[in-house]
Amino acid sequence: MKHTLKNQSMWAGIALAVVASATFVTGTALAAPPTGEPGFARADISIATRDSEAQEVAAGDLVCSFRETGLNPFALVSYECRADAAALLEGCFFKNKLVIDAGTELTVALDVSNVEAGGHEAELFLANNSGAINGEVITAAEAPHTPGGGHLCPEPLEQGVIAARWCGTSLTDTTNNIVGAEVTELLETFTRGAFTVPSCAEILATP
Repeated sequence: MKHTLKNQSMWAGIALAVVASATFVTGTALAAPPTGEPGFARADISIATRDSEAQEVAAGDLVCSFRETGLNPFALVSYECRADAAALLEGCFFKNKLVIDAGTELTVALDVSNVEAGGHEAELFLANNSGAINGEVITAAEAPHTPGGGHLCPEPLEQGVIAARWCGTSLTDTTNNIVGAEVTELLETFTRGAFTVPSCAEILATP
């Protein structure tokens, strides 16, 4: 479920005097797996930056990267990278510079995952002969859509992410039902300026 608002000032969120690529992370949890049993040796949850676009990962997407060990050799394992909610603020750019007068749009989505009923199935990973998997799962942040199907940014301006906030994120081995990491809140900003981005409490209170 998503909600789109034009003019981000409509949100009574937190005004952020931001520096590009600032990240706020809380609540990370990861336990070392017992020897010989499936478990995460490493698990990280982050927001993709603009540098990630070279690997065809959109800025603002949720990235769950991990190393799991103790699996059976050549076992097939599925993973879910999900969040209780996400907010994506976008604006119009000209030669990588934000044109603030062109307006902004904010999309809010609840219960976001790389796995969707009737849509995306869980991605399967194959363990190596030592029973380990090194992998990365991407959950896309849905871009805003102007009501009526129009575009926010007229040519020659290009639409791009200003800031992204993810709430209640987790990485889970859904085959063995093992949680690898949980992060309460993530915030990534991609340009300098003062913008209003709703807090996780405000996002989760959205009807």
